[in-house]
Amino acid sequence: MHAGAGGVGLLLTQVLVARGGRVITTTSDVEKAALSRAEGACQAIGYEAFRDVVRKLTGGAGVPVLYD
Repeated sequence: MHAGAGGVGLLLTQVLVARGGRVITTTSDVEKAALSRAEGACQAIGYEAFRDVVRKLTGGAGVPVLYD
C-alpha cells in the first residue's frame, strides 16, 4: 500500500491485518515507517525501487493487489 502512514493508509492497514492480510507499505521517512509498522504493517519501505523491494520481500511473487 502506498502512503501507509496517512489516515486512510493506517485505517486500511488495521483492517487488512485484522482479516489476516500481510501488509507492505511505502512511506516517506523513518518516523512514518515506524507509525505504519505500529499499526500492523509487516514492512514499511521507501518509495524508491518499490517494485524490486516488494519482489524481494515476496520471494519474487509480487502482490495480488496494490492500494494507492
